[in-house]
Amino acid sequence: IQTEGDCGAMKILTNRNHTEQIQSSVDEFFQYHSSYWKNIYRKESLDALIYRERKSCVLTMARSLKLSEMSPVLEVGCGAGLTTVALAECGYFVDAVDTVEDMLDLTRQASRDASVERRVRTSLNSVQELSFPPQYFELVVAMGVLPWLDTPQKALAEMARVLKPGGHLIVTTDNNWCLNQTLDPLC
Repeated sequence: IQTEGDCGAMKILTNRNHTEQIQSSVDEFFQYHSSYWKNIYRKESLDALIYRERKSCVLTMARSLKLSEMSPVLEVGCGAGLTTVALAECGYFVDAVDTVEDMLDLTRQASRDASVERRVRTSLNSVQELSFPPQYFELVVAMGVLPWLDTPQKALAEMARVLKPGGHLIVTTDNNWCLNQTLDPLC
């Protein structure tokens, strides 16, 4: 095993390229399926029911925190912006980030449709390298984001970095034993 200078740099470069390739594939998937995430919450399917329930639970948790109005909130992987809009309707100022521009377009449109665009700011941003200052947000929300990442530990560290001391983090994640996977014969 070589551990000298350039070999270590090459390993880091290779890992970075691998991570970038994975992220590129994930971005392509969500770019192609962006309309699915806009419409899934309205459908009458098990997946839709699970997503609606997840969103409801997250919003219930966020409201229970009793944050002051205009508290800065970050939603990473905002998708079509439905949770972003609901958080803004609670009175919070929401930074919504995603790595797919079509998702941010849907979030901007949803915030305009709900007349909360003054409380929503969108940006193309990776949860693994957030462009926000340390200790900025009262609340960070990440719904279903971690399974799509090559290095979820890095994302969790970034979310912790941007949280104010005493701030709150709400993370949800799917797993192989989730109800829709267990009951769907195709899975």
